[in-house]
Amino acid sequence: MAGRAVPTRTIVVLLMKEDIDATEESLLDQGFLTWEAPEVGHDVTELERKGFPFWTEEGLDLCKERVLYEPRVRSLLESLFVGRCVLVHWVRYTAKPGRIICFRGGGPKARSPRFMVQLLAKGSRVVHYSGSHLIELPVKETEYLFYETLQPDLDQAGLSGKEYESKNGSIAILDARLRFEIKQGFAITFVFATEDVLAKWPPMLLPGHLALQQKVRDEMESSSVGVNFAFASPRAETPSR
Repeated sequence: MAGRAVPTRTIVVLLMKEDIDATEESLLDQGFLTWEAPEVGHDVTELERKGFPFWTEEGLDLCKERVLYEPRVRSLLESLFVGRCVLVHWVRYTAKPGRIICFRGGGPKARSPRFMVQLLAKGSRVVHYSGSHLIELPVKETEYLFYETLQPDLDQAGLSGKEYESKNGSIAILDARLRFEIKQGFAITFVFATEDVLAKWPPMLLPGHLALQQKVRDEMESSSVGVNFAFASPRAETPSR
């Protein structure tokens, strides 16, 4: 990921429409989709080794190459959203065994769509509750940026979880209402929403470096997928003594 030249504009190879339609149908029905991606495992391991420098050129390259312009992810995002979608939030979810969480509640009453793309670290284990996004389940707020649903509520709704192991690194796409439990490892999570909710989301603040501004403008923003970044004001130069 890091250290190699990156073209100003990344060319996206879109998947066949028939493949996307079938994949999208499965995602909308079950609420999640996962696939092995060893290159993601490698890049995430490198980023972890360096202390997760998300708001740097290397961090933005991870977002760009493994999410925004990953062919299957890109094709699904453009198919799932009617009109332009925006990356509104970026966070790392760590393992919290025994806690079943979701990013939003509402079930079928939820209005605008929101989806999460997760880059799963090597050795991560995640339990997904298929169909839980289509049922209005009780949620409680937590001290973290997610909601929690208790196991008895899932049992009462007849929902059971299926464990997925990310042996060498994986990509997952989730409906933001889906319940899941990270039993081991972590997931770097990117949340996408429609443009009309931007007013409710504070932008992700990046350092005001010119190189970062150019990368966001020239390599990440596009007509179909946007990014909710803002830039800090450059600090005034301190006079030398």
